[in-house]
Amino acid sequence: SANFLAGEMLLDQSDLCIDKAAECYINMHELAKASKMFVMMAEGCKESNLRRFNAKSKLFMSILCELAITMEFEAVTLSQALDWKGDPRVRDKEEEEEEMKKATLVEFQRVEKIKYDEILSKVKNYEEIDYMWANCKEQLFVKNIIRFRLTYDKHEFADHLYHWNMVRPFDRIQLRLI
Repeated sequence: SANFLAGEMLLDQSDLCIDKAAECYINMHELAKASKMFVMMAEGCKESNLRRFNAKSKLFMSILCELAITMEFEAVTLSQALDWKGDPRVRDKEEEEEEMKKATLVEFQRVEKIKYDEILSKVKNYEEIDYMWANCKEQLFVKNIIRFRLTYDKHEFADHLYHWNMVRPFDRIQLRLI
């Protein structure tokens, strides 16, 4: 229906159909597809001066979808424990649990860094889609959220969400993504 409406030059109605389709993808947990649909709508918004102001909100939703995508971890395996002579030895249960926690945390931080670096590069690339994205509040909000997540500052994270919500209330889908 979105293609039919776009062919009839009813672009606002076409975007509404694409928006609902993206919402369905979010509900089905296919966030990468939803993100692409929001980018597609933002690219369409730059074609018209009247629709250009909608591009920021579409790019913002795309980034929220990217933030909500779960991270894929590799299975963590511990190397053989060695004694002071360099001979293999058996770890006791507590030592093995502690080493496994450390190895899992290192893997989590590695995957987290990769995910957020990719998102930040997308944030930067979105400036090519909409020149107003470079200085908008949505971009700053996303960068702050990523910074708070990487530093594990849950209080600043919560405060930032609270204050943003007081100025620009989150809708149901945005809350679900966050």
